[in-house]
Amino acid sequence: MKHPVRFGIIGTGGIAHKFASAIPSVPDAELLACASRTPGKAEAFAAEFGIPTSYDNYEALLANPEIDCVYIATTPNFHEENLLSCLRAGKHILCEKPLLSRASQTERIFSAARGTNLFLMEAMWSRFLPSIQKAREIIRSGELGRLLHLESHFSIQTGPNEFKRGYNRALEGSTTTDMGIYNYDITTFLAGSAPDSIVTTPGVLYDKTDIECNVLLHFPENITAYLLCGFRFPTEHDLTAFCEKGKIRLVPYFVNPERVEVTRYGGETQVLEFPCENGFEFEIAETVRCINEGLQESETHPWAATLESARFFDHVFAAWGNPWPEA
Repeated sequence: MKHPVRFGIIGTGGIAHKFASAIPSVPDAELLACASRTPGKAEAFAAEFGIPTSYDNYEALLANPEIDCVYIATTPNFHEENLLSCLRAGKHILCEKPLLSRASQTERIFSAARGTNLFLMEAMWSRFLPSIQKAREIIRSGELGRLLHLESHFSIQTGPNEFKRGYNRALEGSTTTDMGIYNYDITTFLAGSAPDSIVTTPGVLYDKTDIECNVLLHFPENITAYLLCGFRFPTEHDLTAFCEKGKIRLVPYFVNPERVEVTRYGGETQVLEFPCENGFEFEIAETVRCINEGLQESETHPWAATLESARFFDHVFAAWGNPWPEA
């Protein structure tokens, strides 16, 4: 028998607003509390979303026995501390991406979580979208022949005054971990494996913050990929999967695509529509399902995928001379 999963949120910034907006559309999910270390911020957040309880510290929320699962919506520099606090409090966890920005940190957290029977997942919401699931289904079906190449672009034009968090190294600002995680994770999800080769151009840095990342990947069976993310200039935010007999485009925003365009070379294009106003409801529903089934990991976004992304970050930063100090 399913039971409602009662959520609490720590951190009440922009991403928390999107999460709170999605909760009402998920059966068996309830939002009971929120917490912020900024005085008055959690109280205002609770009033906006009709949340019964707000706290001006995280410890009080974690001590609330009615909360089953915590959504961590803080900036990445606080994630390790927040994750360990949630595990010690016996709470299930959905943590905003990137879960952690280094493989060493990620391995420490997974080691701490093993044996606790607590569910833990990085909030890689795009994997759970029906549009992304459909694209993967088409690739795996073989109806367009073998997958050969994937290409994605995710670049905006913004500066340190407009996107202060993204340019703030103390907050672990980084185009690679903030935006490139989407390029990398969706690419590997569609390819069905981790790459066996990663090659990057020299990093484009602003002080110690990476503001552009160009990467070539090679996968088993000679699947290749190109990824671009950055803050320097705007691009279309599209992803294309090229197969032997045709291609699949995720547009206009591959992170949450409204259309999956399937084109046979020399033939017509079939357009599959996936209207979606929020998108977080699918990862929340998966969290509820896994908790109710007693799972520690999601089969769709397992710990191994999160660790692989962290290793990707390590590889890229090492190639750039480690502008991001080791933790």
